[in-house]
Amino acid sequence: MEVNKDNFFEVLPQIEKSISECDFLALDLEMTGLTSGKMERQKPWDSPQQRYLKIRDGAQVICPTQFGLCTFKYSADKQSYVWPSKAHRKVSSPLPVRFRLPMTSF
Repeated sequence: MEVNKDNFFEVLPQIEKSISECDFLALDLEMTGLTSGKMERQKPWDSPQQRYLKIRDGAQVICPTQFGLCTFKYSADKQSYVWPSKAHRKVSSPLPVRFRLPMTSF
């Protein structure tokens, strides 16, 4: 389901219901990049922790452009999660570079 500024408050109860009824949820954040320009390049021998810290540092200053949310229910018959119970996508316009906020403010 496409979520935008015109229908956000209309579909918000549906999204909240999907989250409260799900057994598992997945989030996806599309961003304008993965590095801030100051970030040290990733190396093949980096540990998972080093790689995470390098990407995290870049992600804190990069603008999100889209937020995705999928909720899943567990099916006892199939013995697996059923995909998707509900899928929601919120598209946002990135802020101009001079107005970017750290991701911790988002």
